[in-house]
Amino acid sequence: MAVLLALSTFTETLAYAEPEASSRELVRSEPERQGTARTPMRWYGWQILAIDVTSYALVAGAVSEGKQNPTAGVALLSMGLAAAVLGGPVVHLAHRHVGRAIGSFVLRLLAPTFFLIPALIRDPCTACDNAGPLPPYFIPFWFPLAVTAAVATPFIDGFALGYEP
Repeated sequence: MAVLLALSTFTETLAYAEPEASSRELVRSEPERQGTARTPMRWYGWQILAIDVTSYALVAGAVSEGKQNPTAGVALLSMGLAAAVLGGPVVHLAHRHVGRAIGSFVLRLLAPTFFLIPALIRDPCTACDNAGPLPPYFIPFWFPLAVTAAVATPFIDGFALGYEP
């Protein structure tokens, strides 16, 4: 009887004892065995895209309203351009991503401007009949590239930078 009592006490001690290091490795969960657990990413780019759609709607309203009421057209254009340049960075700042906000601002400001640089260059032929503030090749080549950059920038911002852990 004493042997059975001693055996049961020994068995209980084994059941509640701390496992050894080698056996602890066997009961680790899957992410612990792989090294680090993957944190799911949350996409907030839809907020950036919503602001950009609104800003382009304001610019389109400025174009249509500006013909009849120039003051309203200028106000709508100012609000639309401000929202287009500052909307994405403000959303990034609201999510506490300062670096992404700076990158978004630089991307939104420089990408369309890079293609509009030829507009700042005057035609060197001042004696020609077609001399003016825009080079003759500006409209067919550079302007569509600037518009494409302005439209593509929100998508790059929203889909490449609009994630957080």
